[in-house]
Amino acid sequence: GARAADFAAGRAEAAEARSASSRELQAMRSLCEEIRGSLPAQRETLLEEVWRALASRADECSTLGRQLENMESRLGMELREEVGARLSELQRQCEGLTADALARMRASLSGAIREVEERAAERSKVQEAALKEHSTCCDSKARTAAVDVKAALDANSEVAAALERSQQLLVEHVNKQLEWGDARQDASLQRVANLEQDMKKVRGHLPILFAAPTAFG
Repeated sequence: GARAADFAAGRAEAAEARSASSRELQAMRSLCEEIRGSLPAQRETLLEEVWRALASRADECSTLGRQLENMESRLGMELREEVGARLSELQRQCEGLTADALARMRASLSGAIREVEERAAERSKVQEAALKEHSTCCDSKARTAAVDVKAALDANSEVAAALERSQQLLVEHVNKQLEWGDARQDASLQRVANLEQDMKKVRGHLPILFAAPTAFG
C-alpha cells in the first residue's frame, strides 16, 4: 500500500514535470519568435531573457533530478529503470530546447548582421560612385573654364586679371566640393568600421552564438 502510493506520487510528479517541460518549450518558442521580430533593436535584452530562462530551466531540471534520485532510493530496484528513463527524457528535452533556442538566435543574428553589412557596402559603393561623378563634373567645368579664360586672355588682355581671379575662385570652389565629398565618404567608412567593431564585441561576449552546431553534441 505505501509503496503503491509512493509509486503513484512519483508518476504524478513525473507527469507534472513533463507538462512543465512542454510549457517551458512553448514559452521558449514564443520568446524566439519575439527575438526574430524585434532584431536588431532589442536583441541584447531578449538574449538576456533567453539566458535567464535557460538558466531557470536548468535549475528546474537539476532539482527534478535530485527529487527523482531520492524517489528512486525510496521505491527500490523495481522503479530504478523507469525513473532513469524519465530522467533521460527530461535531459534530452532540456538539451533539445537549448539547442533549438541557440540555433534560432544564431540564425536570426547572422541574417541581421549580413543584411547590415550588405547595406553598408552598397551605400559605400553608391557614395563612392556619386563622389567620382561629382569630381569628374567639377574637373570638366574647371577645364572648360580654363579654356575660356585662356581664349579671353588671348582676345583681350585688359580683362586678363579679372578672368584669372574668376578661374581661381572656380578652382577653390571645386576643391571645397571635393573636400566635402571626401568628408562624407570618410564618415560612411567610419560608420562601417563602428558596425564591424560592434559585431566583434557581440562575438566576444556571446561566443556560443557563433559556435559550430557540432559543439552542442
